Amino acid sequence: METTKQVLISDIALDVGQSFSGDSILKIGAHAGSQELARLTAADDAQENKLKALQAGAKFKTICDLAFSSGTQYMSFQGCVFK
Repeated sequence: METTKQVLISDIALDVGQSFSGDSILKIGAHAGSQELARLTAADDAQENKLKALQAGAKFKTICDLAFSSGTQYMSFQGCVFK
């Protein structure tokens, strides 16, 4: 699925992990300790630094592109720009 629409996400950080390629991934949920709802990757190095700085339980806002995900229980977003 391809999309050109961006999505505004206002959520809670659950954890910051790494993808197989070494990029940082922000895992988000409705509240601290909740089920993972989505995974986000940053648009560029500056945005990745903002992503990495988020602590578990921190509230944040970002604008992302919906990414393709198959066989997962969470949504994937890419190219995120943090506010």
